[in-house]
Amino acid sequence: MYTKTFKEIPVSFSKSKKAKRIIIRLKPFQGVKVSVPFYLSYSHAEKFVQSKLLWIEKTLVKIKEAEKEKIYFKLDDVFHAKNLRVEILNYSGEFILEKKQEKDVQILIPERFSIYNQEIQTEIKTKIIDLLKEKALDYLPSRLADLAKLHQLNFKKISIRNNSSRWGSCSFNNNISLNLHLMRLPDNLIDYVLLHELAHTRVKNHSKEFWDFLSLVCPDAKSLDIKLRSYNLNW
Repeated sequence: MYTKTFKEIPVSFSKSKKAKRIIIRLKPFQGVKVSVPFYLSYSHAEKFVQSKLLWIEKTLVKIKEAEKEKIYFKLDDVFHAKNLRVEILNYSGEFILEKKQEKDVQILIPERFSIYNQEIQTEIKTKIIDLLKEKALDYLPSRLADLAKLHQLNFKKISIRNNSSRWGSCSFNNNISLNLHLMRLPDNLIDYVLLHELAHTRVKNHSKEFWDFLSLVCPDAKSLDIKLRSYNLNW
């Protein structure tokens, strides 16, 4: 295997027993890789790449855009949530580590790994979701109970979930489900979602009656609802 640069684009060449023809592969975070059949020379493969250079350049532009969408975390990023601060750092060890100290957590990525690798991105995201759930379980049930007592509203059960479509929901039987990603919101929006679901213990729809009642327990309900829409549930 070796790498050659074409117009500032690094291209990796390698011989393949399975390849019956020259194959150019372009994938996010992996660059340009070329598989060459054993019966062909590398010089022949280089000429083939040269002939496909315009296509490679155009495809790389699209891939770079895809990479931007897929990257969630970078080295030295600091992720903030309620009662949580997470730093993502490099270190010289062998395995991904998680160091906790009250609100502060460090996720340590071995230097031998690329932060742009999707498996690493997924593992970081999984660790942060676990941390969010831990904080959510510690905070949301007690806060919901306090607000319910304050406004004389009753609910039966509460569950904390990693939901991709709703910040919260209230069942016909007044069981309330809350999204662990509420912990990424400001306090006033967390309270708004909790009060919104508590209001559904009285009114089971989004009629004028519901909004009138919600406005009694949360006077800024309409403006807070608009602000909530600016936060992305799918991150």
